[in-house]
Amino acid sequence: MIKSASLLLPIYVTFMWTLVFLFQKRTHLKANKVLGVLMLSACTIYLTLAAFFLHYYQLYSFIECLYFLTLLSLYPLFYLYVLLLASNKIRFERYFVHFLPGIIFCIFSLAFTLLLNHNQRLDYITKVLVDGKMKGMNFASIEGLKGLMNLMVRLIFIAQSLVYLLASIRITNKHTKELNEYYSNIEGRSVH
Repeated sequence: MIKSASLLLPIYVTFMWTLVFLFQKRTHLKANKVLGVLMLSACTIYLTLAAFFLHYYQLYSFIECLYFLTLLSLYPLFYLYVLLLASNKIRFERYFVHFLPGIIFCIFSLAFTLLLNHNQRLDYITKVLVDGKMKGMNFASIEGLKGLMNLMVRLIFIAQSLVYLLASIRITNKHTKELNEYYSNIEGRSVH
């Protein structure tokens, strides 16, 4: 009971914030919409992790592609949010490239999952994800490729966290410096 509640609570919270930010009336801030999409991504991550930790392994094997997509979209969405706070005028199509890793890993993960049979999907989840046994795995097999993809997604996520956080700090510092040059009182205008 406690395990289920602790797994489902973050889903409810992020879903409610998704609704608040995406369906907010009379907002001129595009940043709120991006924050709503960010909350939706977090909700999707928590949903997929709940399926995994509640041992719905067959379901998880098919929605792992959504986990990859949303996990690798979190920091780019956060970066877009900070950009929009600093300047409400950006062209979204210019930032599409930031979401390509998530899209690519999502497509390949789904394709590999569809190529596996029921037992192979369960073997991948129990051996690679639950037991963490990558040693001795045949990386020429589809299970091995999925295990390698999982490892690559984790490494890319760590790299993204560093790169996007540093870029966001740089943007907020630049924005604060510009505000200090133009305004004597920056209360309500600062990103910090």
